[in-house]
Amino acid sequence: MARRTEVMGRSWSPSSVDAEGDAGAPAGAGETGAAAGDQVLVLGAGPIGQAVTICAAARGAEVMVVDKLANRLELASHLGASRVVDVSHESVEGAVKSWTSGDGPAVVVEATGVPALIRQAADVVAPSGTVVVVGISMEDVALSVLDFTRKELNILGSRNNAGLFAEAVETVRRSPKRVAQLITHRFPFEEAPRAMELLRDHPEKAEKVLVTLGERAEAH
Repeated sequence: MARRTEVMGRSWSPSSVDAEGDAGAPAGAGETGAAAGDQVLVLGAGPIGQAVTICAAARGAEVMVVDKLANRLELASHLGASRVVDVSHESVEGAVKSWTSGDGPAVVVEATGVPALIRQAADVVAPSGTVVVVGISMEDVALSVLDFTRKELNILGSRNNAGLFAEAVETVRRSPKRVAQLITHRFPFEEAPRAMELLRDHPEKAEKVLVTLGERAEAH
């Protein structure tokens, strides 16, 4: 029998909780102050980047998503991105310049942890804009001190939900079908090694992969 969990006074089945995807993603959109009409650039279309896209679009922002995997960009277009950029075929700087009429996006969310992309985020964001780093890495990154003063940048780190878990739950409640698209595969606990192999060997096929307890696998 599938278990149910109480979250904020509501009863959730595992399938509905699964659909939350990355519940901390509203912090990536929320800490920036992104609002209706803002242009938000998301670097990286993995599960976190996709969840940020959903949250930013739900706030009424215009979202551009950048990645090198075509299937992830296609998913982003279904989740609320108005523009996607395949870095294998298009320059990020050129695409951003055209998209923002040379002004730069108000917000850039870096969702890969790649140092070069954090540097790029600071380069392309608008003056007085905000860069949010949600990607995780043990590497160092060098940023020009001049950018902090000349462009008056706001650079934030985001790891948890920053008090915005309620917004994550509300986003799932409003758009369950859209959020559920984040999950591409489910495996029973006994097949956890297969799940890890899929993520490692076939990132072009997998987005959010869940290992479930007491439930049958639903996608392979």
